[in-house]
Amino acid sequence: MQKQLVEQWKLDKQKQQQQQVQQEADQQRQQQQQAQRRQQQHQAELKQRLQAAKAVKQEAAAAARRQAAAAQEAAQQAQLDSSQQQQVQQQEIQQRLQERNEATLQRRQQLIASRQDKLSARERLQQQILAGQVEKPHVERDPIRLLSATAAAAARAAAASAEAVQQKAGGAAARRPSDGGFILHLGHKAVPAWASGIR
Repeated sequence: MQKQLVEQWKLDKQKQQQQQVQQEADQQRQQQQQAQRRQQQHQAELKQRLQAAKAVKQEAAAAARRQAAAAQEAAQQAQLDSSQQQQVQQQEIQQRLQERNEATLQRRQQLIASRQDKLSARERLQQQILAGQVEKPHVERDPIRLLSATAAAAARAAAASAEAVQQKAGGAAARRPSDGGFILHLGHKAVPAWASGIR
């Protein structure tokens, strides 16, 4: 009887040990499975992060390319605008130069025409004089007029004689000339009508 109990106890103990071993094996298996799941989740998260980082890098590269293209287009447009402005300025300068040249040419032509008119009028007058169409004045020779005083000298002599008379009469007021000492009337050399174009 005791032997049977002992054997039964041994069998139970073996069963318990086997169950414990099996439970430990099951726990290890579960732990391994959990570890694998965690590793797979971690790898999946890493893949997602890498994919997100790649997407961000791609977007940043695309934005940089777009920005560079926009900057290049802006530079080209600015260059075109500057070239167009330079062309407009050159056209304005050429137009101003052309207008100035035309104005100077017109003035020169007017001056040449007026000079030619004057020369032609003078030549016509000289030809008329040479042809005898213009009557020559007949003036008597008067050599004494070369020795006679001019109108200005006569006026100064008259003023001096009047002042001398007043000084002889006396008085400070009498010494002052009534006309201020200036010549009021002075004759000038007249030019005859037939010589107006020559002189």
